Amino acid sequence: MMRVLLVDDEPTLLDIGKIFLEKTGQMQVTTAQSAPEALAIFSQEGFDAIVSDYEMPGMNGIELLRAVREQDDQIPFIIFTGRGREEVAIEAINSGADFYLQKGGAPRAQFAELVHKINQSARRRGSEKKITHLNSVLLAIRDVHQLIAAEKDPDQLIHRVCDLLTATRGYRHVWISLADDSGPFVKFAESGIGTDFVHFREEILGGRYPSCMKKALRTGELVMFDHPELTCTSCPLYPEHKSMSNMIVRIMSRGRMFGVISATLPKEFADDGDERKLFADLADDLAFAFHAMESATKSVQAENALQQSEELYRTLFERTGTATVILDEDGTVVRANREMERLSGYPLSAMEQKMKWTSLVSDKDVARIQEFHRTRRVAPESVPKSYEFSIKNPEGEESDVFATVSMIPGSSQTLISLMDLRKLRETEGALQETMLIKETAIESSPTAISILDPDGTLTYVNRAFRRMWGYESTEELIGRKGLILGLAEDQQAGGLPDFWKTGSVIGEFEVEKRDGTPFVIHLTAKIVKNPDGHPVCIMASMIDITETRNYREALQRANEKLNLLSDVTRHDVLNHLTSLLGYLELMKNTPPETVPIYIGKVESLARTIENQISFTSDYRNMGVLAPRWQRVDNLVTAATLQVDHLPVDILSTTGPVEMYADPLLAKVFVNLIDNALRHGEHVTRISISFVRREENGVLVIEDNGKGIPPDLKDKIFDRGFGRNTGYGLFLVRAILDITGIAIHETGVEGEGARFEITMRPELFRFPEITGGQ
Repeated sequence: MMRVLLVDDEPTLLDIGKIFLEKTGQMQVTTAQSAPEALAIFSQEGFDAIVSDYEMPGMNGIELLRAVREQDDQIPFIIFTGRGREEVAIEAINSGADFYLQKGGAPRAQFAELVHKINQSARRRGSEKKITHLNSVLLAIRDVHQLIAAEKDPDQLIHRVCDLLTATRGYRHVWISLADDSGPFVKFAESGIGTDFVHFREEILGGRYPSCMKKALRTGELVMFDHPELTCTSCPLYPEHKSMSNMIVRIMSRGRMFGVISATLPKEFADDGDERKLFADLADDLAFAFHAMESATKSVQAENALQQSEELYRTLFERTGTATVILDEDGTVVRANREMERLSGYPLSAMEQKMKWTSLVSDKDVARIQEFHRTRRVAPESVPKSYEFSIKNPEGEESDVFATVSMIPGSSQTLISLMDLRKLRETEGALQETMLIKETAIESSPTAISILDPDGTLTYVNRAFRRMWGYESTEELIGRKGLILGLAEDQQAGGLPDFWKTGSVIGEFEVEKRDGTPFVIHLTAKIVKNPDGHPVCIMASMIDITETRNYREALQRANEKLNLLSDVTRHDVLNHLTSLLGYLELMKNTPPETVPIYIGKVESLARTIENQISFTSDYRNMGVLAPRWQRVDNLVTAATLQVDHLPVDILSTTGPVEMYADPLLAKVFVNLIDNALRHGEHVTRISISFVRREENGVLVIEDNGKGIPPDLKDKIFDRGFGRNTGYGLFLVRAILDITGIAIHETGVEGEGARFEITMRPELFRFPEITGGQ
């Protein structure tokens, strides 16, 4: 029965989904009305698949998917939603979803499709895991068989067998105990267990055998414990084995019990008959090996010793699990096993002692194989021990094989083990197809993605990563060190202190592109670890948030200015209205000849209030719209049309430079030109130019008027300073400050005013020349 976790914020859909899914008789459904509830259930219970809605309050389906993948990257996860946007589907697949299924249509049909997708994803995940596991086990057993044929020391054999069986991760823990002739267990070996085995060994030496060992010794059968939490809690190895299944079988041949061998493996593979048979056969092979070793140390008749060796040899030969053949010095097939008979298509009677090895080899490979066979006898180190070639059956059909070849010690014969590559390549093809899909999704993602070794060396980057950092090819980046390229190597640890402690980081960082252009990234990175907790790689993704942060900071500054505007405007207008009303009151009781004086003062106050209101309108509009790129020479041209500047010449030599500023930037140039005309007194020329100063850009607006006294260079930007409204230069600085642009007066009194507008690299560009900066 498959356990499914169904997540949706709509109770009705949960009820309907549970009914349809459980109606199949294949599924037991647990429901959750939110992503946090689902995570809590998932952390406490085991499930075979998860089906989740996309749009849910608080945490959506993709955020739930990412949280689940941090705990389990294998469980099938299906997004089942009413949203049909392509970008949502792409994000779901990029985040590790197995399928993206859209709600809608006939309920029976859509839930039938959902059942199909659940079964399909579960089967696919299960098949991939089983294939990977069995390949690991077969590779380990093949190595053990080759070891058995060569190793003559029982102590060395059991230690090396334990190491080989855990080396490929097919089995998690392996231990072997051997008994002497009288029965007690005296020799031990283990791999993957560690210090807990010391106590376990003492228990066995004291005659206190665990229940699994007792049953295996009593029955002679392979014993499998699927639920050690029910039977093995008192065993010293229980902390290591409690989440696994445990196999144990005695090692016995011809009535002689040599010992026991035990291994743990994931519970999902425990019911596999092939798994159990492979392990039982391995125990038999070890039994025959120990029997041969023991026989060799005893004084027995030569005929019996030869017969026993032949039986051992034939048993090992037949049970290797791979096609095996022995060749004489001249290339004649001396012996072949049943697997070789199946692989070649020739009966054993037609091969043994009759057929030349080259008769089985494809014509295109004969010369190479013959040369290997000859050279192996005179210079074995110059011949590969493993290689691929093709064999042919009686009908002439060819198939590719992988051969492992060695000389039989003490003889001129050659031992060859053959693996059929067709099935292996089919499995590899399926895995490669899955990897290709994932790699394509990563490569085409708009998010910059990189993979690094545990030591921080780049091993993979996608297209978006190369584009973000300004690189043309992957080769320029692979091998470089550093989670963030823009940080120096000695700053990596200092800049990311929590990452190396916690294994993950999310944050914003100011960095530089390849050409030195500064920008801001949002980084998400995590250290990926294997089941043992050892780092495998570092996964990192990042996006460029430079303009987003500029916009955010500009809005913040604009909000501060609006708050100031409210207080300042109310205060100034109220003061001037009070004065105006005072003059009107005086006019009521003043001689007629004095009235024009008061009228002039009233008119002046009214114009001041009018200017304040006009300034309020401009100031209020600052920051309302997002900053944008604006071409300077176009703004200067527009400004000259708004002021009466004749006969003053205005010359702009800025070129195609653009500024990233508030849309009110045009008023900056209007006010600066107007300021020169009003206060320069004898101005005949105003020039606007652009220069680079280190990495910054500087706009220079200067005239040939009387200039600004040194003690007033900062005060001219204060609100209310000057003979007229006092808002012109105050407004100029306020508009520029929206995006962090600075302005200063740097001229020399008597030679003219000079205003310098300084911009950071990310606030100016030359699009017509470089395509952006």
